[in-house]
Amino acid sequence: MRFFAYLTVLLFISHDGYCVEFHMSDVFSVLTHATVGALESIPRSIPSPSKFFELSKNVLIGFPYEIAYALINDFCSAALNSNSVFVKAKFTPKIESMSFILRTKDAHISIPINNPNALWNHTEFNSSNPLTIFVTGWKTNLKHDVSTAQDTMSAAYLCRGNVNFVTLDTAAYIDTLYSWSAFNTETIGECLSNALQSLITRYPLEKIHLIGHSLGAQICGAAGRHFTTNTKRWIPRITGLDPANPCFNNGEALSGLFRGDAQYVDVIHTNPGCLGKREAVGDADFYCNGMSPLQPGSFDVSSSHSRAWQYYAESVYPGQESNFLAKECTSMQAFETNCCHGPWISMGYATPTHVKGKYFLKTHSKSPYGENSRKYYQPVCVN
Repeated sequence: MRFFAYLTVLLFISHDGYCVEFHMSDVFSVLTHATVGALESIPRSIPSPSKFFELSKNVLIGFPYEIAYALINDFCSAALNSNSVFVKAKFTPKIESMSFILRTKDAHISIPINNPNALWNHTEFNSSNPLTIFVTGWKTNLKHDVSTAQDTMSAAYLCRGNVNFVTLDTAAYIDTLYSWSAFNTETIGECLSNALQSLITRYPLEKIHLIGHSLGAQICGAAGRHFTTNTKRWIPRITGLDPANPCFNNGEALSGLFRGDAQYVDVIHTNPGCLGKREAVGDADFYCNGMSPLQPGSFDVSSSHSRAWQYYAESVYPGQESNFLAKECTSMQAFETNCCHGPWISMGYATPTHVKGKYFLKTHSKSPYGENSRKYYQPVCVN
């Protein structure tokens, strides 16, 4: 053995004439260290019971949905390319049927989207405060979703105070067959763009922030593109909350929200590959709990899809801006093994508008969802 341990081996590399000398003892040393390192890493690579449960849940429940939605997306792309009847909207959007809803602590004030000056002139609209417009998605208009997305987001912003919080009532135009709803996003986005073009003649553009969930995110993207085309200016920020996936593909008729639709586009992914986009489409994309289609504590794609606005709303409350801290990374596995470098970045309300890249983070399975949250913290709302 000693002979082999100290045997000198010469390796000749013929193409450049060099030879490399090394000892078998070096080889054994490397192999020994590699083996020890692998054995030491085994405990870290074995998933905990909770991690194993989440993995099993996604394999058994989540990933079959992902395959199904991939097929739906392929069908929709084929229909769009063939100009099929499936993409012809049953209800063509009419601008006179849509309204801004100015939310205050005491009232929901409806203002026609084709009369944005009425919003500016309303006594409840404070022209010195920023304007946040929230657009919801499929099957979540004001008649069907009065106690969920709009109220949750509204409560968070009104607690923070010093903001004009407005929701967009799209009437029934994204409340019909999904393909028709998807096809309507471009037209509704153009309507929103026209209203914003009129509004900025009286109100500073730099104070406007668009937020959209699901199909609402795609409406915001369309609004941003039409706005820039017509004004050669950019909306400062668009936040996409799990932008709708089926039927929206870059380079096709319905391209969806994408970086460049505003000066800054940030995206929160909570149901990637199913109801929400899997691809990174923003300047900064935040993947909550990685690329798995189901969120912790969620057993269906719909509730995971909704987590995007739930996470964002939590981050709006005073004192909770840093509840969701993420790091730029290549994968969730790299994040969990501390292989991600760089600073922690807040996801949601306080996301810095200069950061770019793909960010990963973990969340709790129930509210408060942020891993950096204080369990019994009660925000102090502005009166």
